[in-house]
Amino acid sequence: MGTYPGSWCEQWATGKVRAAMGALWQAGTRCARAGEVAMDRRRREAARIVLIDEDGRTLLIRGLDPTDPAAGSWWFTPGGGREGDETQEETARREVLEETGFEVGQMSGPVLHREFDIVFVGEPIHQSEVYFVAHVPAFEPRSAGWTELERTSFLDHRWWSPEEIEASTEFIFPVNLAELVRRHRA
Repeated sequence: MGTYPGSWCEQWATGKVRAAMGALWQAGTRCARAGEVAMDRRRREAARIVLIDEDGRTLLIRGLDPTDPAAGSWWFTPGGGREGDETQEETARREVLEETGFEVGQMSGPVLHREFDIVFVGEPIHQSEVYFVAHVPAFEPRSAGWTELERTSFLDHRWWSPEEIEASTEFIFPVNLAELVRRHRA
């Protein structure tokens, strides 16, 4: 049983997220009140970049929990956890370089902040993440910088238009990504 952040939880507790989370969304799960964090979770700070190419598409990575592949997969923007005393910007740049092989130049933001609870590789985590935006040429991501966990949890990548995101039945984060991409197209 878990406690999930209020705004995300209340919006999605019935419907797409609940169906996609399957066993992770257990009976008795409840939405948290504003500012409440489940005490049994490790807090993780993360930063991500919404990479937007010249055609107005964004790069997403499809991943899953390698310890629970039956729970399904989801798509997300490149980024990840803060290390040491990195700034949010430094974290975002390092993670995109590691996950895609692309070195981000100018970026703006943060343009979005979200918090959520998740269980990943058996560990309960409360994640707080910020999103930046960078306009980049389309490129083919490289896996040379992937960690062992990324090698077992990353399944695919592709560039998505906002229309494709909205039409998809796949699980895509953040839930307002199509709107975010439209708002920040060059």
